[in-house]
Amino acid sequence: MDSSDKSSIMVVDDELTNLYLLENLLNDYKVTKAQNGEEMFRQIDDAAPQVIVLDVMLPGRNGFELASMLSADKRYSAIHIIFLTAKTESIDVAAGFKHGGYDYIKKPFDEIELLARVEAAVRRAREHERLESEVYLDALTQLYNRRYLEDYVKTESARILRTKENFAVAMIDLDNFKEINDTMGHPCGDYILSQFASVITKSLREYDVAVRYGGEEFLLVFPSESKSGAIMVLERIMTNNQSMQYRWEGAELSFDFTAGIADFSELPVTRMPLEDLITKADHRLYAGKQNGRNRIIVDD
Repeated sequence: MDSSDKSSIMVVDDELTNLYLLENLLNDYKVTKAQNGEEMFRQIDDAAPQVIVLDVMLPGRNGFELASMLSADKRYSAIHIIFLTAKTESIDVAAGFKHGGYDYIKKPFDEIELLARVEAAVRRAREHERLESEVYLDALTQLYNRRYLEDYVKTESARILRTKENFAVAMIDLDNFKEINDTMGHPCGDYILSQFASVITKSLREYDVAVRYGGEEFLLVFPSESKSGAIMVLERIMTNNQSMQYRWEGAELSFDFTAGIADFSELPVTRMPLEDLITKADHRLYAGKQNGRNRIIVDD
C-alpha cells in the first residue's frame, strides 16, 4: 500500500520504548510520534491523524487535559482518541470517556486486542469523514457549506470570547459572474465556481476554513489571525487566480473578484463575534463592488 493511502495515527507517550513498540506494531498505518502535548500540537496539522493513541500520564498536561483541548477545537474534534494507561480504576475509565475518549486500553496491553481496537477506531473515523462530507460539503465546489458554517459559528464564537484571540474573516464575490452565466451558460458558470474553489483551497493554510456562502460568494475564516495576515492570503488567491488557465469549449476565460476583510479587534464584545465579523466583511465587500470591483477592502 502506498504511504499516501494509509490512515494516519499519532502515538503520544513519554516513554521512547512504548513509542517505538507501538510504531512497529502499527506498521500498516502512517504513524507520527510525540512525547508530550507540546510535541503533539506542533505536529498535528501536518500529520492530520484520524486516531490518536494517547497515554494518560504525561509530563505537563496529562492525557485527559489534552483530550479535552482536542474535543473543544473544531479542527480536531473529529479525531478518535484511544487512551492508553496503567490506571485501571473504573473512575479513571469513566474520566477518559468524559474527556472525549473513544476507547480506553489498559497497560500492559495485548497486541492483538490493541490492533483490533485501533482498526475499529480507524473504520469509525473514516465513516465519520464520509458522513461529514455528505452533510457539510457543497457538492459543486467541495468546500464547506452554510450548514457547516452555522455549527462553526456557534463553537468558534464561544472560543473567541473565551480566549480573546484575534480572528479574521473575508467575504469574496466573483466580479461580473452573471455575464459569464448569461453568455457562456450555467454549465460554464459551474465550471468556473469549481475551479475557483480549487484555487482557494491551494492558496489557504492548513487551518483556514473555506465556505461556499451562496451563489458566487465565498467566506474564508482565519483562526488566530489579524487582517494583515488575511490580506496576504487574499493577495495570494488573486495572484493564483490570475495565473490560472480557465478554458471552456476551447475559449479562454478570465475574471476577477472583490473581497471584504474584518477581524475581531474591530468589534465590541458581543455574543456572536464571528457572525458580526461576517456582516462587517460583507459590508466592505459591497463597498468594493460600488467602487470599481477587483479589490480587497479592509476598512470602512
